[in-house]
Amino acid sequence: MKNRQKLTNTRSGGIILAVRDDIAKHVKIINTDGKYVLWFKLEKLLLNSKEDVLCGIVYIPPEGSKYVTTDCFLELEEELISIANESKCICLMGNFNARVGHLKDYFVSDEFLAHLNNCGDIFQPDVVERSLVFESCHAPLERTVQDPIVNNFGYKMIELCKNLDMFIVNSRVGSDKHIGSVTCKNSSTFDYVLATLDVFKILQDFDIVDFCNLYS
Repeated sequence: MKNRQKLTNTRSGGIILAVRDDIAKHVKIINTDGKYVLWFKLEKLLLNSKEDVLCGIVYIPPEGSKYVTTDCFLELEEELISIANESKCICLMGNFNARVGHLKDYFVSDEFLAHLNNCGDIFQPDVVERSLVFESCHAPLERTVQDPIVNNFGYKMIELCKNLDMFIVNSRVGSDKHIGSVTCKNSSTFDYVLATLDVFKILQDFDIVDFCNLYS
């Protein structure tokens, strides 16, 4: 369990990871000094994948809270880069307190500018790989959105996605495909799963379940 810094006489909320006994030996906690993410690794033997999956449970307090800094997403990004060790299977999940609306979580290369600057060959491989992976797992490139609002943290989360080549799983996979269910008070989406393309290849299902006080 990772707690926020104790600022009062009572403990504030934190992040906890619960693991079933039968798979516990395949789950390894990664200790860091970061305060926004609880990191752990799922061994490839458990997932029948080519490599281990690096996962992070995220809780970023609301913008303006005394528990958060203006550079929280940058801190998250830098921490991930420092521990990823060139891993291609990365997954972030949790409450980002970000509302991204219809913002695209991928770069759209301007063909004219790419041609003008002779850098079309830089963008093309990434675009082709993304298209092939999304097509192979029948995941739509464009997300379905029920919460159209965008806030400041939403822009920062989208920037993180683009910088790390990660994509929003919500509304693209499983029971939430083409739905994009809200996750807060039946009106807003603050909770997301972000994944690299290699994680999309092994995803089998994704669902947004009803709110439970036991876990929140």
